[in-house]
Amino acid sequence: MDQCEDGGFLFISHSHKDKDKIRQLRNKLEEEGYEPLCFYLKCLDDHPKELNDLIKREIDARKWFLYAVSENSRTSPYVQRECNYRRNSKNSQIWEWDLESGKPIDEISDIITKGLRVNVIYSHKDMDFTKKLVCKLRQNDFQVKWDGDLDSGRD
Repeated sequence: MDQCEDGGFLFISHSHKDKDKIRQLRNKLEEEGYEPLCFYLKCLDDHPKELNDLIKREIDARKWFLYAVSENSRTSPYVQRECNYRRNSKNSQIWEWDLESGKPIDEISDIITKGLRVNVIYSHKDMDFTKKLVCKLRQNDFQVKWDGDLDSGRD
């Protein structure tokens, strides 16, 4: 069976004016083994169709979406476009983080990672099924922990 990607991909929709808080969350998620996507494109107005299509593809490529809510993001046409696109997509899972709530970064990170992490425990006789399950979970951006490379000690 081909090796699947590790999963744990997350799109973070935010205003660039809130980048300091977003960086803190991004760093925390990366420490936990996740792949958050959050970037600021200086050339947003240079080629609007091309960039809009790129952002839509990135949103579509991830099952998980975090909307960083602030006065800045509520008034950002780019953030609102991303959120509206996500709300109308087949992958409508959206978490909202109120940046003005004062919640610690660790608490927000815990909420997100608990929803994205799966620990798989299985019997050795179920290895073929388990490999397929792990692969499917990873394809759906879950971070999966299992000992599939270690066959010894199983019943």
